Amino acid sequence: MKAEETSLSESELKRRIDILAGKISCSRYEKLKRAAHFRTRQITLVLEDIFQPHNGAAVLRTADAFGLKEVHAIENRYRFKVSHQVDMGASKWLDIFKYTHSGLNAGQKIPKRSPLPEDCQKNALEAFEKIRERGYILAASVPGEGTYTPQTLPIDKPVAVMIGTELTGLSDEAIQSADIKFSVPMYGMAQSMNLSVFAGVCLEGISCRIRARDRKFWALGEREELELLLSWLKKCVRDADALLYLD
Repeated sequence: MKAEETSLSESELKRRIDILAGKISCSRYEKLKRAAHFRTRQITLVLEDIFQPHNGAAVLRTADAFGLKEVHAIENRYRFKVSHQVDMGASKWLDIFKYTHSGLNAGQKIPKRSPLPEDCQKNALEAFEKIRERGYILAASVPGEGTYTPQTLPIDKPVAVMIGTELTGLSDEAIQSADIKFSVPMYGMAQSMNLSVFAGVCLEGISCRIRARDRKFWALGEREELELLLSWLKKCVRDADALLYLD
């Protein structure tokens, strides 16, 4: 959404939506409306140093499927890359916020199991603070017996589910910065899950509880939903801005 469009009246937003909706099929438009209607900011994911592009893509598909509006990616050791073959366009419908350590641009390599250098620690801590400023409590996924499970996490405030890099999980900085900690009980020989499966288990446990409440608790406001729908239509319609300007 462009800055000038945030000042538009709701009636003008609806007018622009009607113009662009006329350029796509009815079924496509209904699908967009339905997805926007179920979007929520009561849950988000915070992904720290995800290494494999197919894992990042699969997590985004999971986030979209559960109706998340935004996802946050912290890049200290690795860039958050997405395999478009796995992504299937899911990232197109999500607001993705990245917090990148400047050393990545210079090709800095940090071994996976080594502690984060001081400047990376600062990048992570600043990221966590910015996410808190968006209204979220930080919930760190930890192995073993955490204080909570996805079925018992407090949900009175928006929840940011923190998931760490493959194999080693969240950094010490992430765990120490968390407001609460949780675990997913596992009863087999394997004590880990694929990243997207783990994200799905977490989101299912939290999403069902949140959406069981009154819609006003978890849904976007009417204006935010209209703004989101307009932004999506602009992604679907070629030369959308020109069409709106000419009209």
